Amino acid sequence: MSRAFVREEDEDLSNLRYGAEYRRKREDWLRIQEKKRDFLLKDPKAATLDPETRQRWLRDTEEDIRKTREELGLEES
Repeated sequence: MSRAFVREEDEDLSNLRYGAEYRRKREDWLRIQEKKRDFLLKDPKAATLDPETRQRWLRDTEEDIRKTREELGLEES
């Protein structure tokens, strides 16, 4: 087999692995952001934060969740 074909197959496999790893990291990031949102909404400790800061963080976190879910092709929950 020509070495050119082997390199192409190696490159394809590498791209698949990269894509799978990237998706896994984005799914992990989504879970972290969802936990952060839940903390900001429900945890009594969050009530001690400055209200403006809390709202800004909540707004930013929800926007990040929306974008990440869209990127992953997930439906809104």
